[in-house]
Amino acid sequence: MKSIVSDIDDAPIVTAEQNTELASVNGEKKEKLKNAKRNLADVQNDIRLLAPMVEKGTLPYYTSL
Repeated sequence: MKSIVSDIDDAPIVTAEQNTELASVNGEKKEKLKNAKRNLADVQNDIRLLAPMVEKGTLPYYTSL
């Protein structure tokens, strides 16, 4: 037989408002993470495309500044 022992008096009380606020904050974090992953994928793709050109010396010189 399993039993779970918990001291209910010490458990923090979480309200619906706090849950909504946390969901909002987590949504913002997820969006930032998605953007960061998208940017990382773009950089990795650029590296994948440009690395062979650099090794062959066929990459045209340009600056983005």
